Amino acid sequence: MNKKIIFKICIILFVIAVDLITKFAFSGMSFTLIPGLLGVCYNSRLNEGVAGGLFSGYTPIIIVVSLVMIVFLILFDAKYKPDSKLYSLGLCFVVGGAIGNLIDRIVLGGVRDFIVFEFWRDFPTFNVADSFIVVGVVLLAIYILFFNKEDKKEKK
Repeated sequence: MNKKIIFKICIILFVIAVDLITKFAFSGMSFTLIPGLLGVCYNSRLNEGVAGGLFSGYTPIIIVVSLVMIVFLILFDAKYKPDSKLYSLGLCFVVGGAIGNLIDRIVLGGVRDFIVFEFWRDFPTFNVADSFIVVGVVLLAIYILFFNKEDKKEKK
């Protein structure tokens, strides 16, 4: 295995580990991390849907869609292999976060959410995996919008 693949596997495993450790560590806890900004409010009820509870009750379908997306991203990466740390980090964050939530769905039937924005009470509760997915998507968008064109020019 080359160094780039090992790097990606390590990042994905790191994301999964941080997600699962935080879900376990904050189980049953409620407290403020940053007053008026961020808190932990562990709800014993699992999120059986996606994005704030959308598609609740469709856990088997969500599991299949998650698996398909994870496999697609890995195969896409294996075929196109963009040589960018920004791209690699974004992809690994998305895949690792998706796997972290997938583990919850398979083992528990839903996702454990516990992070709350105290300043935005109506914002859905989320978890570390969700955060990695969002940051990963942003990194991938930055890569696609600003750096992908340069990579294509260099390959020509």
